[in-house]
Amino acid sequence: MKNKKLRIWPYAIIIFVLAGVTGLMILNPLAWADDQVVSSVELIEEADQFNEQQVVYRGEIIGEVLDRGDHAWITVNDGHYSRRPLRRYQELKGGNEGMGIYCDLDQLESVTFLGSYTSVGDLLEIRGTFYKANPDHGGDLCIVADQVSLLREGHHVRIHRLRNELLVALVMAALLAVLVYLLYWKRQQRRVA
Repeated sequence: MKNKKLRIWPYAIIIFVLAGVTGLMILNPLAWADDQVVSSVELIEEADQFNEQQVVYRGEIIGEVLDRGDHAWITVNDGHYSRRPLRRYQELKGGNEGMGIYCDLDQLESVTFLGSYTSVGDLLEIRGTFYKANPDHGGDLCIVADQVSLLREGHHVRIHRLRNELLVALVMAALLAVLVYLLYWKRQQRRVA
């Protein structure tokens, strides 16, 4: 009887781990393993291979929506710095990659946050045709979107303006006050003597 209980534990652990992974995949759309998703670096470095091919591209919408009648140009950033505001990185490294996307304006109705200094932009998934040099758009390297999907809504970033600078200024002022007092005290001691 005791041996049978010991044999159940490995199976219980495996089931628990599989249930956890399944739950994460359901709750987080980015957790799905998808071999079709390409990065801007891949698109740029292997532009000949991807030219006029259907691609899936994910990233943060940044900058502004450039309205062109019933269409629009947007920039979607999938680089290292697209995951959080720049000032929250301890170490700066590499570039900041992104891709120009041409899409129907009505595909952007669900977009609420554009990435900027004060906000993290919405995370989008773009499905469309990649062009190394699109003849319809002046030879631009871009993706012409067939579908734009919102994966995660962005948010405003709280800015702690001058918090560190204010702290340094207060410490420096306190040190200066102590130094001035010590000089004044030393001068008074000389007068007495």
